[in-house]
Amino acid sequence: MIQQETHLKVADNTGAREMLDTFRKRNLPITILSGDGREQVTAVAQRLGVTDIQSELKPGDKLAFLTDAAEQG
Repeated sequence: MIQQETHLKVADNTGAREMLDTFRKRNLPITILSGDGREQVTAVAQRLGVTDIQSELKPGDKLAFLTDAAEQG
């Protein structure tokens, strides 16, 4: 529970909302890629208004996701 509370505080205090608002204004897709558990990632995503999440990823999984996204343009 402490880890989840920490993630929520970070989401509130890092300027993430403003950054995501800029992405939304530019119609850029937003996906949260995280190695954390689904429950923690979902809580942060809901706080930030993000609906597309990938949780419990290893570093290689994140790299593959980003590589695929870059190839698709």
